Amino acid sequence: MIATFTAELSRSVELGSSDKLEVVVCEFSYPSNSVDTFKHTTVVGDTVLIYCNLISPQYVGSALVRCMRNFIYPSLSGQHVFDNVYYLPVENRTFKSIRIEILQLKANRSNSSVARRLQRWCTIFFAFRHDNIK
Repeated sequence: MIATFTAELSRSVELGSSDKLEVVVCEFSYPSNSVDTFKHTTVVGDTVLIYCNLISPQYVGSALVRCMRNFIYPSLSGQHVFDNVYYLPVENRTFKSIRIEILQLKANRSNSSVARRLQRWCTIFFAFRHDNIK
């Protein structure tokens, strides 16, 4: 586990009673490295997973989990804007908090630059939609 946080909202959010409400991660940002740091370092991409309590569980491999998105860390800008988005079914129609868990798929997590950067701050943008496609 790299980071876990819960955003407590000032009041409950009610998303309505639509049968097909979906959510997606549109963007993920964190403190960026300078370009000079990358010039002198071999960067190996780590797969990072974003989990969230709002979505319905789905199978990833043989596990039933609430994984919203994966991406390769790092980026030079510290920002990932996802052009190919995957909308996932929302399970909780009313909520007062959003819990996010960020995991890294790598054998050696003890000296993780991902964890150090995300312990300072990160920003995640969500988008909701009603799936009216028949």
